[in-house]
Formats: sequence, C-alpha cells, structure tokens
Amino acid sequence: MRTILLSTLTILAFSACSDNTQDKKTQNIMHEKISAVKEAKAVVKQAVEKVEKTNTTTSQIVSEAKSGESLYVTKCSSCHGKHAEKSALNSSQIIAGWESTKIQNALSGYKNGTYGGKMKGIMKGQVIPLNEGQTERLSTYISSL
Repeated sequence: MRTILLSTLTILAFSACSDNTQDKKTQNIMHEKISAVKEAKAVVKQAVEKVEKTNTTTSQIVSEAKSGESLYVTKCSSCHGKHAEKSALNSSQIIAGWESTKIQNALSGYKNGTYGGKMKGIMKGQVIPLNEGQTERLSTYISSL
C-alpha cells in the first residue's frame, strides 16, 4: 500500500514538473502541484507511522487525517495560517509545534471558558460546535504541522 501511494505521488510530482512553459501562471500551478504532493506525502508518512504503531488500517488513518485537515482549513487556517505558523490576529500564540495534548487542552478550555486571553470569545465560538472526536482529530492534525 505504501509503495503504491509513494509511486503515485512520484508520478504526480514528475507530471507537475513536465510543463516547459515558463510564464508566471504555469510556475504558480507547478508550485501548487508540488506543494500538494508534499502535503500528501506528509499525510502518507503520518499514516504509515501510525499503522506501524497500532493495528489501525491505512484508510482509517488517512480518513482521520483528512478530517482533521478539513476542520483546520475551515475553522483555523484563516487566522493561524496554512501551517499554524501565524499569530492569530497578531494576538495569539503560534500553535505550530504544539503537542496534541496541549492543543486538546486549549480547545477544551476555550469551549468551557477556562482558557484564553483576549481571543477567548472568538475561539469559544469556533470550538463550541466541535464534538470530542473532532477536537481530537483537529489536535492531532495541528500537532503534525
């Protein structure tokens, strides 16, 4: 399974690099494709590592990772950045590099009102709709960035 995924990603990378047009639009598309391949490789690597540690199937792990990624993109990335590298509204800590447990605790604290400074109100509105499984997948995804 891992070999098939890595082969597919390699083919995508080569196809992204095969366009000889040097205009700016083509270069941007090529960079986007390469970025997508790199992100997919990271998801595959994370999935393979988890499979090796547990008895979980690769499809379950990839599904969970995509779910966490989807939540991050829709709820978090506009303020925290694509890779959690930004201080949200120049008022929060940079969350890239945080452990999953720390993120989970912060999200729970925002949800119940026991955590956060001036971003407390904004963050509470973001996390209230999330169930425990969603916050866990979101925390796992953010910790992988």
